[in-house]
Amino acid sequence: MTTAVIGVGNIGKGVITGLARGGEKLLIANRTDSKAEALAAELGEGVTAVSIDEAVERADTIILAIWFADQQKFITERGAELAGKLIIDPSNPIGFDDKGQVFRTVDDGVSSGQLNRDSLADGVKFAKAFGTLSADSLASGANKDPKVALFYASDENTAGQGAGNAGAKGEIDSEVERLISVAGFTPVKAGSIDEASLRIEVLGDLHPFGGLNGVDPTEDTAKELLAK
Repeated sequence: MTTAVIGVGNIGKGVITGLARGGEKLLIANRTDSKAEALAAELGEGVTAVSIDEAVERADTIILAIWFADQQKFITERGAELAGKLIIDPSNPIGFDDKGQVFRTVDDGVSSGQLNRDSLADGVKFAKAFGTLSADSLASGANKDPKVALFYASDENTAGQGAGNAGAKGEIDSEVERLISVAGFTPVKAGSIDEASLRIEVLGDLHPFGGLNGVDPTEDTAKELLAK
């Protein structure tokens, strides 16, 4: 399995750094090639800067660490090129007003996860992950004791489970949990895309910039919150 991260901004860099330190071999790509090349040089062996086209061609899993609007463009333009691949979406549909205040860029009751999933071509696998911690926490919160929990959501094996309940892991959940663990965090499933995306995006009750009020949850805390 080959993992690629597209986007080396604050979130992308945090994800890349955590995975690289955990030993994951990565392809990284960015609209500005020089930024990906500089980060690959900084992190050393195991991280290879490539073009976006090459990342899409070679990767089995793509973490799409770019702004939501850019994700929608990418998904539309790439279409069936993504068939058979797993797209991991860390996006938060936010913008900033002239006073620096955060606002959502999609309609109330709708999440970026739902919109991205519904825009994908047939045969593309999808999950939400790596967007429930701040860039700072992604960079500095790995491998703490106790470990910080990182929520994720997918539509795999969710029927009859309820948010956060354990069940047989399919290939999507297994790969997402593997990557979260490699990055130094504890994976906790928050449910399906429809039931969980609004909860684990910015301003949701399971997000530090929402109901968690800046606190990065441990696994026990995360499961208590889901049980409520």
